Amino acid sequence: MARKEAQKLLGQIATGKDPVAEKRAEKMRQITLNEVQQLQNDVFRDYLLLILLTGLRRQEAATLRWDQVDLNAKNLNCT
Repeated sequence: MARKEAQKLLGQIATGKDPVAEKRAEKMRQITLNEVQQLQNDVFRDYLLLILLTGLRRQEAATLRWDQVDLNAKNLNCT
């Protein structure tokens, strides 16, 4: 059974198909801003809003320090 599955996947790759990307695309959907705002966990909600509204990567947002934030100037300094 595993051999047949491997042959199927390799055949798809050989023809230029990416079976992993196709499976991933089927399962994913975008979360809406309204859905984020309704999250009960305040910390997670604010983290997601920061990422969505600033374009920061997850790791950049997770490691952001207060000395990189200027609320008066509405500026983030990510280095």
